[in-house]
Amino acid sequence: LKEYTEALHPRDERGQWTDGGGDVGSAARAITDKVTRDEPTVTGDLQRIADKYGGNLNAEVGGHHTLEYKLKTAESIASKINDRMTLDHMTLEQAVSSIHDELRYTIVSDPANLDTVVAGTSLALHDAGYAPGAVKNYWASSSVGYAGINTNWLTPDGQEFELQFHTPE
Repeated sequence: LKEYTEALHPRDERGQWTDGGGDVGSAARAITDKVTRDEPTVTGDLQRIADKYGGNLNAEVGGHHTLEYKLKTAESIASKINDRMTLDHMTLEQAVSSIHDELRYTIVSDPANLDTVVAGTSLALHDAGYAPGAVKNYWASSSVGYAGINTNWLTPDGQEFELQFHTPE
């Protein structure tokens, strides 16, 4: 992560991270460029795994298919970075490091098969060299407005992505 972050953010003559607006845009574009290169492999792996365990990686939800929004735009990433720098008083480096959903997926499963889809997908990702990260079970909490399991993963090449598990409801 340090090497990736240093490549994205220039330092000034004192060696400090620069937090100017231009740097935020550059960081957002660099994130988008990297994730665009990594996305086809992740999508292919997830499609094979979802098919194997009975999940739907491209389900229609709310009038759109879930794969339509797998890549966050550079503008959306820049907005998120700026919000975190402004509202949370983060440096550019901290704001970039706090973004975990620049590549995101949703696997939809019928409720009766959800445990098999979540467990099978998680095991298959691990076996393929992906490293698990944070897991949040929103079925246990009504505060977010929907029920689902949100997970974060790291590819063997170091690309982080978010994977959510939902039911059609």
